[in-house]
Amino acid sequence: MSHRRLPSLAVCSTLGVIALLCGCPPAGGGAEDCSITIPANAQVVDDIVTADASGGIYWVCDGGNLTINNGEVEVFAESGAAVTTNGGTVDLWARAGANVTANAGDGEYNIEAGANFTGYGAGITEVACSSLTFDLTDAPEPGCD
Repeated sequence: MSHRRLPSLAVCSTLGVIALLCGCPPAGGGAEDCSITIPANAQVVDDIVTADASGGIYWVCDGGNLTINNGEVEVFAESGAAVTTNGGTVDLWARAGANVTANAGDGEYNIEAGANFTGYGAGITEVACSSLTFDLTDAPEPGCD
């Protein structure tokens, strides 16, 4: 799946016409529909988990809190999930209502409209998703309720 790299929507909304010249999407459009399959080997996170240098695949449920300190990780964050990245290479998909803070590291952050995202660092790429669908066909059971 290819993605357009977009500046932060918060920045875009404050810049108005200048934003269009800098590559921000026009108001009410420009974001894409996103879809991803949650793999069977995803670790379900429904409480507090810290990932230190091990890497992995995480499905963070409502009320779950994941902190990533290093490693190569994939993260699927449901509404009500909290994710903090302090390093590593992260590919993340966050649904509306999720809270994501990227303090360091690099990677691609696919953020559905309505999710709270704060990103610091030159290696962090935000992809704005007008909608985000998790395909649960292969997801671990019982998964997130």
